[in-house]
Amino acid sequence: MYKLLAFIIFLIPLFVSSAFAQTTIWDVQHDIKRDNYLLLKGTVGKYPITMYLEERWSCGPKGQALQWKSRVYKGWYYYDKVQTKIPLIGAINYSDGRSYVNLYAPKNLTDTLDRQTCVPPEYQEVFRNPSGYELTFMQWESSDNGNHLPVHLEIVHPKSYETTASLQLTRDGIVLQNFDLSEATGLQYIDFIQNLDFKVFDHDLHLTFTFGERTNPGSSGGGECGMGVETYLAHLHYNEQLSVVQLNHKRIHSCCCSAENYTVENGAPEKGLLKKP
Repeated sequence: MYKLLAFIIFLIPLFVSSAFAQTTIWDVQHDIKRDNYLLLKGTVGKYPITMYLEERWSCGPKGQALQWKSRVYKGWYYYDKVQTKIPLIGAINYSDGRSYVNLYAPKNLTDTLDRQTCVPPEYQEVFRNPSGYELTFMQWESSDNGNHLPVHLEIVHPKSYETTASLQLTRDGIVLQNFDLSEATGLQYIDFIQNLDFKVFDHDLHLTFTFGERTNPGSSGGGECGMGVETYLAHLHYNEQLSVVQLNHKRIHSCCCSAENYTVENGAPEKGLLKKP
């Protein structure tokens, strides 16, 4: 009886250890930090203001080519003395001969721009530049009484299409390792990441994934490769100490440059990138 009890007690920690090992959940998450916002400071009339804008999507007449459409911006501004944020939504057109700026303070916070007219249903004030896309010189107008004031702004933080892309290795939801994909590849405009396969093999961890960047960052679709995408296939290998052994990546699709013919084997990411015959 005592020998049996001792044997059971001996097995308990082994069983618990095995159970924890079997229920460990490994995952690789990704994050892309973007810098595509504008911060401006200046005055409306004699009143100091701060303005923040982020580029979102496009709007314009149905059937109009994408390169002629306006870029939609969302953000806010406040009077520096009060610092109560007033929401803004509007459009900027950068096309030659069609350029303008209209940034509206909507009456209802849930209002959005009409996809074709680029105007909200109702607005209480608007910042306008009817003859250019410059934000530094505009007119402020009230929709209630028609009052208008000159606007002079300075760009404190210019918009950039550069991104910082990273991969986070997690175990049971806890981040154990952060890998800077932008730094490792030297690519400045990584726009998307998609996991393909992940496996623990011989105590090491292997991930295959695709990622890509726009061929012509910031393009609204005009010109050569305006909507082009550079796509890469990658294999990331971690050792048992969770250090990166190797990142191997190949460009498998390109709008502008030569691409290589590589693939991966489903269910076997440890084999890495495989050259197609």
